[in-house]
Amino acid sequence: MKKRKLFNTSEYKTVSELREALEGTDYYIHPEMQIKNVIELEINEKISKKDRRAFNNATFDFVVYNNNSIPEFVIEFDGPCHSEPKKRQADYRKNIWCSLADLPILRIDDSFIAKYEKTTFLKFIVDRFVSWRTKSETIIREIEERVSFAESISDVDYGDPWNDPSVVFDLTHRFPASVEIATRLFENHKIVSNYLDDKTYHSATNNYPWVEFRRDRMGGGPIGDYARRVERTYKLERIYKKSNGKIGVEKIHELTTVVDYKWGAPTCGRYDINRNLEIPTVIFQGIPGTSVSELSDHFCDYLALDKLEKVTKKCLATIKD
Repeated sequence: MKKRKLFNTSEYKTVSELREALEGTDYYIHPEMQIKNVIELEINEKISKKDRRAFNNATFDFVVYNNNSIPEFVIEFDGPCHSEPKKRQADYRKNIWCSLADLPILRIDDSFIAKYEKTTFLKFIVDRFVSWRTKSETIIREIEERVSFAESISDVDYGDPWNDPSVVFDLTHRFPASVEIATRLFENHKIVSNYLDDKTYHSATNNYPWVEFRRDRMGGGPIGDYARRVERTYKLERIYKKSNGKIGVEKIHELTTVVDYKWGAPTCGRYDINRNLEIPTVIFQGIPGTSVSELSDHFCDYLALDKLEKVTKKCLATIKD
């Protein structure tokens, strides 16, 4: 007999990221936990012998639970082997069980634990989950108080993003890597973006001229049954005041970023003749405090800011040469 390695490299990185994100909170991580200890079958709930055997033997890679020992969501790490038919069938079962138990499931791969300016999207997701749990009620209450000052319901603009708690939360919980790059772009090149803090942004845009980097166009669409593509175009512009007092805008640079993401976790194979039509597609990454569409927007912004910084450095290097 000999000792066995507890985690492979990806699993170890995942555990480390989760422990760092949850340290000092009311939430905890349990790796490799048997499904039967996380999900309980209802009385008289019938499943096939094959499914029951799988239910009793299968495990979740990671379980995040609260201080009352109630699971909040589970994380499955999908490596290359998850494309194999047997593994896909096991994944379908887990998706079904999570759907029936109303337990969010987050399926990740190595891209979620890759470092972007010393942070990862897995940690970003978990940080947002914890923040949403602690701050959402305050955000909702502040919106309700502000809306209460309206003379009538017809005076309330429910289309205003600042009246949507999820939008307010998203705008105030940015991807840290984007904030770091935006800060450098301003400090080194005086380029303004909405990733700067409010005070710096308003101070910089109160004096003409200034150079601003902003999102210009949005596009995208489905790419298969459970995936979507988002495309974002950005412009770097110089905003100045003309001699006649009017505002002028000069385009300096334009770039586009594209991100593909999975919006759903299927509960059956595409050509599965035994598919259970009563089980809907599981909303992928339905973790409180974030959504996959929000993540894709944040990643598009990050890629755009990263591209802009590289272009700026290259231009400066050319000028110096």
